[in-house]
Amino acid sequence: MLVAGLAGGAVAAVGAKGGVGEHVEQPRTAADLKDEYRLGAGHLELDLSDLELPVGETRVEADLGFGELDIVLPAGVAVDVTSKVEWGDARVLGREEDGRDMHARVVDPGFDGAERRLVVDARVHGGELSVRR
Repeated sequence: MLVAGLAGGAVAAVGAKGGVGEHVEQPRTAADLKDEYRLGAGHLELDLSDLELPVGETRVEADLGFGELDIVLPAGVAVDVTSKVEWGDARVLGREEDGRDMHARVVDPGFDGAERRLVVDARVHGGELSVRR
């Protein structure tokens, strides 16, 4: 009953328009990239591995109520990842943590001379977060 209550609260926190289920997003260009990806409950995979970024900074947010959020970053580009997991597990670019109220910021300069920079804000209210290249 406690888990059902937590899940319901997490879904409500993200909002009804986030939906439920399993979603895989694979934008290829900055024009295909949404500013924000949301899911109320389930599994959201944001595969940015083939994303062609323009020179400069590109921002994206991902917000999951309850479940699993997997983000795959493109190789080479500089990334600045801010993550928040209210309850669960977080694996962000090799750093692992579990528990409650986890906040982390990981900056990786990449190897393209920092011409392209991806800024990611990832939030999970309850569940698992994985951010990797």
